Amino acid sequence: MANCIMHVGMHSTGTAAIQASLDGLDSPAFLFPRLHGNANHSLPVLSAFTEAPLRRAVLQRHGGSKDKAKAYASQTRQDLDAAMAGLGSRTLVLSGEGIVGLNAKELGQFRAFLLGHGLETTVYAYVRRPAAFVTNALQQRIKDGMTGDLAINGLYRSYRDRLAKFDAVFGQDHVRLRLFAKESFGEGGVAADFLAWTGIGAKVAQPKVPDEVYSRSAMALLYQYHQHHAELKLPPLRGIAAQRLASLISAQDPRPFRLAPGLVSELLAAKADDVAWMEERLGQSLRTDPGQPQPEDFNTPEDLLAPVEGAREMLLETLGGEAAGLTKAQTSNVYRLMAVHARSAAKDAPAVAAKPKAKPKAKRADDGIDDSYAGLLTASSEARPRGLAAAAAPSPMVNAQKNLMVLWSPKSACTTAYVWFAHVSGFLPQVRKFAAWPHKHRVERYQHSKLYFDSVKSDLSKARTVRIIRDPYGRAVSIYRHALLTRFADKALSEHSNGRLSLEAGLSFQDFLDFVGKLDMKSVDIHFRPQFHPFEVNHKPDRVINISKEDLFAGLNAFERDGGWPETDFQQFSWLHDMEGKRKAHQAAMEGEAHDRTVFSRHQVAKLGQFPSYGQLLTNEAKQKIEAIYKADFDAYRDYL
Repeated sequence: MANCIMHVGMHSTGTAAIQASLDGLDSPAFLFPRLHGNANHSLPVLSAFTEAPLRRAVLQRHGGSKDKAKAYASQTRQDLDAAMAGLGSRTLVLSGEGIVGLNAKELGQFRAFLLGHGLETTVYAYVRRPAAFVTNALQQRIKDGMTGDLAINGLYRSYRDRLAKFDAVFGQDHVRLRLFAKESFGEGGVAADFLAWTGIGAKVAQPKVPDEVYSRSAMALLYQYHQHHAELKLPPLRGIAAQRLASLISAQDPRPFRLAPGLVSELLAAKADDVAWMEERLGQSLRTDPGQPQPEDFNTPEDLLAPVEGAREMLLETLGGEAAGLTKAQTSNVYRLMAVHARSAAKDAPAVAAKPKAKPKAKRADDGIDDSYAGLLTASSEARPRGLAAAAAPSPMVNAQKNLMVLWSPKSACTTAYVWFAHVSGFLPQVRKFAAWPHKHRVERYQHSKLYFDSVKSDLSKARTVRIIRDPYGRAVSIYRHALLTRFADKALSEHSNGRLSLEAGLSFQDFLDFVGKLDMKSVDIHFRPQFHPFEVNHKPDRVINISKEDLFAGLNAFERDGGWPETDFQQFSWLHDMEGKRKAHQAAMEGEAHDRTVFSRHQVAKLGQFPSYGQLLTNEAKQKIEAIYKADFDAYRDYL
């Protein structure tokens, strides 16, 4: 019986370097085939052996087409059959870190396929220490501009979930694990180590693969660019350009990007059982001394917003000419990066122009919104508000100058609430000018403004407060629909189900409620959270508007009259009515009385418009679950429901 060497990663263990070294290997003893012309076999193997191709996010490259996915899977099997037909007594070599995405049953089918071709398989995987893995994952997210969620625990990947199934399917004697430790690899790096470990030993070309270790300065500068390129009207920085810049800046700064020791300790404590399993399986400790805390350690994303010492010199050095390997477009991006850093460095300047030679704009009337962004870019985590808004999410809209507070929640007319708040506060023209979507201004401008900082730090105990709510039943359905139309819930659902469930493949309302019911409401995305805000414990709102029973505009006008303020003429906001009208669900009732157990997928809702009336989802069983999940809302707003 011939043999098969199957390299399955893990992720962030130099798989690109290994695949580059194997590419083209066709010797008397070994064959490394290209599948679909690719040296990374992840997607081909997943497509050919997963039971539900369209459930796999990586397979969405087929545009959601079942026919294209099936054709791709069929071609993969043909490529494998062709490779094996000419294999003879040679060893087949496969490599794809994405193969860990197959479940145990699917791996069993893959093994049976290989056995059917007379191949006995040995699985090889490198194991990275948890702190190093998370640090690397964090760097990659920052480099690629995926800065929306940088929670450390969310970046961790379970060893047991990814490797135990290989032991079960192939037998532990046929699963070989090795610690990914760069200090032990020698000059050839992980690629040479892999070739020696597996016995391939071929002296094939080893193309240069960029080092994934970046400096703290590089991460801070890239993070600042990703966060603020939009208001500077500059393009995003992605791909090769971002990677090249990160490498060039890192080469000038010896200080590595490092997690704070406290974060490492918390991570190891939270994942202790999984780490212990891996240590026993590997026969080695995965723990290292995190060292003493340093001023530039990463604790929170806010740490990366502070000005980078020596950045101008490093950036100028990076622009050292074509010898540095930058294209004209990449050089342009470095200049743009400098423009962003110029803002973060201008601590005392009231404003900094986005372009060095631009003519300064005339100063506008003070509307309480800091137009320079200097405060945002230089504020440390210690300088940020730690009162009301920092203690609970979503952060209320507050204006101490108007003695006004708006308590709001996603999926409860929050867009209209912010437009009204901005109008009353006097900066609605800036909201409309900044972006088509009002919440972008709220997040990127208002919550980093002098008005917001000063208001949060003030005494808000007597602020006139309006609370805008929605019937919890209807809101739960709206959250479900929003999860199907967007991707805000994808990560939490995947972690909850260990990758078994996805909104791409589809999920019923009942299953969605079961998932939401197990979430920690103190830390999840704000779309899931109850409407009741902790501030209401000691400060009852002056007015509660339930938009499911009361006209929101009339309620806000009444609140204005009670406060002696001019009433807002909402008819003047035709643009808001048009925008909200396009966003509302317009699905008619579907055939059948109840659809709470009908599976709806993202494709059905987004592309085909298939979604029932809210009443068809709100069965008695569904309502009982909603009442349990959002008990805080039913208790707090009983008189308004």
